[in-house]
Amino acid sequence: MTMKKANIVTALASMIFSAVIGFFAAKMPSGTQGVPGPGVFPLLVCAIMFLSGAVVLAGAVKDRVAEQVELIPEEARSRILLLMAALVIYVCAVFLLGYLTASVLFITAVVRWLGKYSWLRCLAAGAGIALVVYLVFTQVLNVPLYFGLLM
Repeated sequence: MTMKKANIVTALASMIFSAVIGFFAAKMPSGTQGVPGPGVFPLLVCAIMFLSGAVVLAGAVKDRVAEQVELIPEEARSRILLLMAALVIYVCAVFLLGYLTASVLFITAVVRWLGKYSWLRCLAAGAGIALVVYLVFTQVLNVPLYFGLLM
């Protein structure tokens, strides 16, 4: 596949995806009295994603050179598939363990696997990232996160 074709496909997919998610996000409350509601953040992310796709699409259409590229190198395919499988397991774990527990476990495992850091460092990174995201959503954006069946 050429890089031009890959960029066009990726840009269009990102624009379509963001438009669909934006459609559903627009149905969420946007807030009252100057306080943002749960629909503001998804709409903002969708707008940025759509504009990014449009920029990539414009650049790809302008590009005259159609160089042949291998999108996913052979040596990276197994790592990508394992990471995708880990994401599926993580999504299932969120329903069972809750956001915070599943996120700490997932981030710790992925940082350990990809970064080859000590377990203690990976656990600190996993707990810190999960906690910051949890606090931003629950305290700043007032979006409750699922605690799971075991909590």
